[in-house]
Amino acid sequence: MQHSAGDENGGDDGNWEPEPFVVAIEDAIDLHRFAPREVIEVVDAYLDAALEIGLREVRLIHGRGKGVQRARVQSYLDHDARVERWQEAPPDRGGWGATIAWLRRAAGSLRADGHTMSSITDAALRRELGRLEKQRGKPFPSRRGALPRGPAPRGG
Repeated sequence: MQHSAGDENGGDDGNWEPEPFVVAIEDAIDLHRFAPREVIEVVDAYLDAALEIGLREVRLIHGRGKGVQRARVQSYLDHDARVERWQEAPPDRGGWGATIAWLRRAAGSLRADGHTMSSITDAALRRELGRLEKQRGKPFPSRRGALPRGPAPRGG
């Protein structure tokens, strides 16, 4: 049940349900939609999902600003065994507002937290992002054309 400001109850009766969060597993992720404290957790889940679908190169869009998020993301990449190498994006792909990372192909490679990556799917990324939403108390904005949140579709 969703309420708006014009609802009889003023939209504040405790029955608010967030819009479904969708996330596309593509070769780039825009980190602007996440709170700064969540960025590293999101990058970690995103790298797992990117490897699962076979991406070897990803672009992490952290923005230009003062360089705080860029430094955090690049420091994380420095210590992540899944990352072969990284560099600032060329000007036509975001310049110093984005970082390109090349991922290792080896299955079972170690994640930055020391765990072995086994079979991660977009459903696992959805669970992780759902956990972050619950922690922050509100949903992330939706993105059109991405995967819907919920159980992973069963293929045949």
